[in-house]
Amino acid sequence: MAAGAAAIAALALLSIAYGSTVIALSDVVAALGHAAGLDGDLVPGSVGNIPVAKIIVDLRLPRTIMESVSAPGWASSARCCRR
Repeated sequence: MAAGAAAIAALALLSIAYGSTVIALSDVVAALGHAAGLDGDLVPGSVGNIPVAKIIVDLRLPRTIMESVSAPGWASSARCCRR
């Protein structure tokens, strides 16, 4: 169960990092930590590049959340249609 959760978290980070512009995973973690209110020594990296942080939080994070919410529904509907 823990391995599955870790795999989903890793895939979510990769989904946020890769797009039309590739963003480093350290910047993704730093921007998400900054958005969650974890500033300072708790989050590695810096969020000095504000446009990148806005891309991550305002565009890619909602896309990733929507994908993770809707994917199980699509999978179950496809399975029902095959029967």
